[in-house]
Amino acid sequence: MVASGKGGVGKSTCACLTGIALARRGKTVLLLELDFSFRCLDFMLGVQDSVVFDLEDIFIDKTAVQNAIVPTPANPNLFLISCPVSGDSAMYKNDISELLLFLKRHFDFVIVDCPAGEGPWFRMAARAATGALIVATAEPSSVRDARVISDILDSCGVADQRLIINKLSRYSYSRDTFANLDVIIDSVGIRLIGVVPADEQIHELVFSTLPPAKSLVWQVFNDIAARLLGEERNLRMF
Repeated sequence: MVASGKGGVGKSTCACLTGIALARRGKTVLLLELDFSFRCLDFMLGVQDSVVFDLEDIFIDKTAVQNAIVPTPANPNLFLISCPVSGDSAMYKNDISELLLFLKRHFDFVIVDCPAGEGPWFRMAARAATGALIVATAEPSSVRDARVISDILDSCGVADQRLIINKLSRYSYSRDTFANLDVIIDSVGIRLIGVVPADEQIHELVFSTLPPAKSLVWQVFNDIAARLLGEERNLRMF
């Protein structure tokens, strides 16, 4: 599961690029979107015109699970189940954890893009999660909220947690924020898995069939995928 304490930190982008990186390493990956009323992964992956059924359609028995799974042409090993565009009242009667357990039997990785903060969908995902990526920026409230999310995941039994520090620039540190990277890591209290530099072209990586070889952002997500697969990689910094 990919989570964050607050919105606007790039959680969905990190979930998407992690999925792409794993798929390009030959793993079958399903992205499951739970950020209700803020659906965006279909646009990020360029499949918005291919989504006929979404998560709500599965739970109201309008369609079978496989009909809601959308392939992504640019990444043959990557698939998506979108959340509804608006509203989730009908969804609260269902437990997403059973669906996650079913999907885990058919894909190498199921990556859940959770809503920001803590709520019922977050806790349902935690019941089935084998690990969590927590996304934060080098901003005090984001770091504090990431620590809160980590503590909640601990209470839910999700022990394998890793931190992605997103949108980091040379100007992220000051006397009023954090002195260095180590202070951010210590404040959240979990192991670091990647530092993503601020890059206005980051969304172009989602649509690219072949990643730009010189893109530091792509190299960072390729390293994140490698670490998730048990490989050792040195930390890339700008």
